[in-house]
Order: sequence, then structure tokens, then C-alpha cells
Amino acid sequence: MLIDTKEAAKLLNLSTARVIQLLRESRIKGGAKMGGQRGVWVIDVPGDGPPVVLPTARQAKKAQ
Repeated sequence: MLIDTKEAAKLLNLSTARVIQLLRESRIKGGAKMGGQRGVWVIDVPGDGPPVVLPTARQAKKAQ
């Protein structure tokens, strides 16, 4: 299911600006920008669950 940044923000309890920042950092799994430079972000999520946010390199290293 494809969702937009507003829906992702609602599901993750974040602002849309923060969701866009995470998308630019490639930290939301399934995120892609449609329509070129001035396009819109969409996120492919399985089922009705929230998008998967990947940890930073520092967080991943700390978890080991």
C-alpha cells in the first residue's frame, strides 16, 4: 500500500517535516520520490502497519 508523508507522519506520530527529513536520509524503508526533483514522496508499506524507520549507523552500532 502506498502512503504519503502526511499519512506516514500520523502513523509514526511525527511531523511531516521530520518524515521528509528521514526520507531524504534514506531511513524510511520503501520511500521513493515520484515526479523528479519537485515531486512528492511516497512510502510503500506492507499491510496497514506503520512505515519502518531504520536506525542511524551510531544507533545500530550501539545495539550490538
